[in-house]
Amino acid sequence: MGKQWAYCVGILLLKSCSLFYVGGPDPHEEERDRAASDAAIVKQALDDDKYRPPSPFYLSSARKKYVGTRIQDILHPTDHKIPQMLRTNSSTANRLGHSLFRAMTTGPKTSTPPPDASRGATADLCDVFVPDPVDLITDAPVQIAEPIFKDFGGNIRFSGQAATVRCFENNPLVRAALEEQGKGRVLVVDGGASKRCALLGDNIAEMGYKNGWSGIIINGCIRDSQDIEKMPLGVKALATYPLKSSKRDKGLRDVPVNFAGVTVRPGDWIYADKDGILVAPHELKL
Repeated sequence: MGKQWAYCVGILLLKSCSLFYVGGPDPHEEERDRAASDAAIVKQALDDDKYRPPSPFYLSSARKKYVGTRIQDILHPTDHKIPQMLRTNSSTANRLGHSLFRAMTTGPKTSTPPPDASRGATADLCDVFVPDPVDLITDAPVQIAEPIFKDFGGNIRFSGQAATVRCFENNPLVRAALEEQGKGRVLVVDGGASKRCALLGDNIAEMGYKNGWSGIIINGCIRDSQDIEKMPLGVKALATYPLKSSKRDKGLRDVPVNFAGVTVRPGDWIYADKDGILVAPHELKL
């Protein structure tokens, strides 16, 4: 059984190395480089009499299933491209199979450096608190906003608990909120993604940083951007627009807001930098 498995794996290795192309070089440079690397591994295995293959059980079940599937897909008993050497010389096939196992189990390894807690970067937080693969559907507590915002404040990286405003082309509650003591919070404004007016200007932004707000995120536009970028305040918005907003409809305050694929509730924790925006129900500590 062991020899049969090694025979099959040896065939798979030779076929993956493109040793059967006789009509010219492999047109795909990446495959050609991979073939050269695999060929070097085979030569080293054949030259090493002391080599003993690792147990196949060192492979993950998923990888063993993949290898087995590829063998079943490729191998055919009447395949005329398989060299006669492998049909008659089980020792060579066995050693080729061993080399493939070695390549799969003792290849180069890399490690992710530990997150830097002092930075508070969204990338570091994602590495720790969003560990699942991106294509796996999960009910993760940490949300990541869609990348639709631009940075306009003097502080690119900011964080704090959320206070919320929901309004549309009217900003009285934005001013009212920033007139209060921020205590390191982040004001999150759902302006309905309107680009017909600005919900934040330099005067209101100045009140925000003087009153201790960490940052402002606006699902809408701002103006006076050249002045706001000089302020020690985090500001994210969709765009700039020179026209001020109306004052007739106050909107709502301290309610859940939903935009950019995330839902922000009052008291949630916001983490923002140049890479994006995270929303969490609790403080994220590295």
